[in-house]
Amino acid sequence: MGGDEIQQIHAVIGKHSVADNPKGLMEIEVIYWGPVHKEVERWEFRYLTASRIGKSSYMNLIGMTPADFKEPGSYAKWAKQPGNKWGIAR
Repeated sequence: MGGDEIQQIHAVIGKHSVADNPKGLMEIEVIYWGPVHKEVERWEFRYLTASRIGKSSYMNLIGMTPADFKEPGSYAKWAKQPGNKWGIAR
């Protein structure tokens, strides 16, 4: 997403329930419409958690580096890998 163009953003969030992964881990699918280029695009994020700092809530987006948490305990293995990246939104 870029520039000042108006876009429609649609997100579907669901519970992620795979054994030995964090209970607060959720799955997310986000698509957006860029009217300037007339195409539907998709975010690379696949998972998220929510966190709170003081009175503010944040969405922590996982998946800027490849992440696949379909197997039990896969989050712990991913978290130990160097170079993982997160996106944070308020």
